[in-house]
Amino acid sequence: SGWREHSPDAVQVILNLPEAVLYELVPNSSYFRSELVYESQYMRHCLGRFQDLHSLKGGYGEHYASLCEQGKLRIFCYRTGQNQPKITISGFVNEQGQLTLDQIKGKQNIAPVAKYFPHLLEILNFLPCDLSTPSDALAIGLVRLPSAWKFVSDIKDENEQAFVVMKYPQL
Repeated sequence: SGWREHSPDAVQVILNLPEAVLYELVPNSSYFRSELVYESQYMRHCLGRFQDLHSLKGGYGEHYASLCEQGKLRIFCYRTGQNQPKITISGFVNEQGQLTLDQIKGKQNIAPVAKYFPHLLEILNFLPCDLSTPSDALAIGLVRLPSAWKFVSDIKDENEQAFVVMKYPQL
């Protein structure tokens, strides 16, 4: 059926969190594409859905793998005990080397579970993100301010509130 196991050589620890780890998938690992399949199988999304599960080529998986292998996209995985994926984050690398976040997905492409929000906020403030906010973040009330990532409900500063009203009036 093409089932893949986690490949420790295909990930790099980016940030240790209490009871969880943020990994980045390592595109130059010989197990990289296999790890995309593992992430996709566990999370039930298209990241590692290759047309050919034996050669790990074609399909949506090819799209993501090729972009990563070219250095244009980075993929991060928030995992709890025993490498259980909980959140997948992808971001395009811009000319300044910053990330323009593309997706923040929980299982089955839905929003991450709320109990992981504090760690998600810590992760986003750790990553070298530009000032854009993807729709996945907006959907859970999270915005990129010039100073940091914050949940709209936590913004108390009047200037930051005005920024949100001007840029994201739907919130």
